[in-house]
Amino acid sequence: MQRIKSIAAFSPGYNEAFVIDGETRKALIKAHKKSAELIKPFVVGDDVRKYHIREFDRYVIAIRKGWTLEHAPQGADPTKWFRETYPALWEHLLPHKTKAIARQDQGDFWWELRACDYYDAFEQPKIVYPEIAMESRFAFDDEQLYSNKTTFIIPRKDPYLLGLLNSKLMWLFLMRLCSVLGDADKRGRLLQQRIYIEQLPIRTIDLKDKADKSRHDRMVKLVETMLELNRRLPETKSPVEQEKLARRIAATDREIDVLVYELYGLSEAEIRLVEGQN
Repeated sequence: MQRIKSIAAFSPGYNEAFVIDGETRKALIKAHKKSAELIKPFVVGDDVRKYHIREFDRYVIAIRKGWTLEHAPQGADPTKWFRETYPALWEHLLPHKTKAIARQDQGDFWWELRACDYYDAFEQPKIVYPEIAMESRFAFDDEQLYSNKTTFIIPRKDPYLLGLLNSKLMWLFLMRLCSVLGDADKRGRLLQQRIYIEQLPIRTIDLKDKADKSRHDRMVKLVETMLELNRRLPETKSPVEQEKLARRIAATDREIDVLVYELYGLSEAEIRLVEGQN
């Protein structure tokens, strides 16, 4: 069995200044197009759903600690350089200067975010999941989304792992591993902290074994189908087509669960236990 290494996401530390909506983003980019370089889509735990991330209207001005000194020309005054290079962002942030300076967790300059060792991980393909959940809600992101401290990320492009994490079997493990707000067997909310996720028994695949590789490839295909179906669902306007897609999602989800039972060699009695039939 392999172990998952997840990362707790970050907090900008001063949302009033650094977290903006879509209209503000458009205005900043319209005022000066270079603003777009430093504005990233920003999700919270409630946005993250099973195999998809809901539509949101939230962005973060992501100027990490150390960024200014890395990008300003040698010998240039950092404040003057940032003000002149990103004038729209400067004007947006300037009213917050006093409070930004008062932060204990700022970067090298008041317009930078706190230190974080894994900002680069947000720019990579990754699995995202909420800290608190009543059901499986693991999604895949390849659009360089940033996320706040109500989420965790697993910086891996791994459809096989995503399928396992969203399965009924892994949810049963989580119900037994995680701290719970309420009763785990009565839709209590699980606190999916990193220490619990890392204890999940993730089935290792032997790609040299034909049967194992075949199961892995089936999982990847099923998960890719789930991602595509969930992408299409909110774009579909016809109620009839929505219902068809919903049925296909449910059927594919069921196929994934059956494949997971096969991967873990569960008996009929064990499957009934996972399915809540005992």
